[in-house]
Amino acid sequence: MDQRFLLAKLQMDLLAAQTNVKAIRKALDSLPQELDEAYDDAVKRIKAQSNEDWLLAQKIFSWITNAFRTLTLVELQHALAIAPEVPYIDEEAIINDEILTSVCAGLVVIVADAQGGLIQLVRMCVIIIISESILKMYRLLSTGIFPPP
Repeated sequence: MDQRFLLAKLQMDLLAAQTNVKAIRKALDSLPQELDEAYDDAVKRIKAQSNEDWLLAQKIFSWITNAFRTLTLVELQHALAIAPEVPYIDEEAIINDEILTSVCAGLVVIVADAQGGLIQLVRMCVIIIISESILKMYRLLSTGIFPPP
């Protein structure tokens, strides 16, 4: 994705996350003007989610960044649906693709392909941003200064 369009996409994701007109107007007044600011804002939105959504985003980033190849959407959905106590993939545990991308605040995209879609980071530099953010979070968690979300 072209960098100019990526900034616009992240700005639109920020606006779409707002719940009312007043919040949209406030967000419009402080839209990030640089890509780095937009990434930082996306990471803040991920951290501000419910504990369940924050943990899901962490799992998604972990699967995407640690896979040996790009995962298909179905592969990621199945990986996330696996539970240690269940010897099969529970179809009721499959997470909708819109939820997978929304909890990641625009940093993950689904790219159409012959197999139904590949899920990947919006840009490879997101790995660095996520890694730095996660490292800071774990350091704070381990010291007890910062409670889990």
